[in-house]
Amino acid sequence: MDTPLLTPEQVAERLQITLNTIYVWLRSGRLPGVRMGHRWRVRPEALEAFLEEGERREPKGAGVPATASLFDLADEVSASIPADAWRDHRTDGSVNHDRYLRGGADR
Repeated sequence: MDTPLLTPEQVAERLQITLNTIYVWLRSGRLPGVRMGHRWRVRPEALEAFLEEGERREPKGAGVPATASLFDLADEVSASIPADAWRDHRTDGSVNHDRYLRGGADR
């Protein structure tokens, strides 16, 4: 063990991210670390392997086909519903309760 272990502060400084992120990664196991009592340490080799893994990983959204916009999807769904489909649909309980209090239907 010739190389000294890195503190979470040193790792955060090297990666230019917050110390909190480093602790989250350590606790979740995403970044391999060694716990010594209440203190965390990271082997330089583990940090290098972590960085190399990140370089090989595909960026989020890569390989995912582009989807239609939300508006197109809403139009498609609403077009497939018959116009009178909601005619007999009961409303939520609060509306029925208000009708009851006013002496309306649904008693």
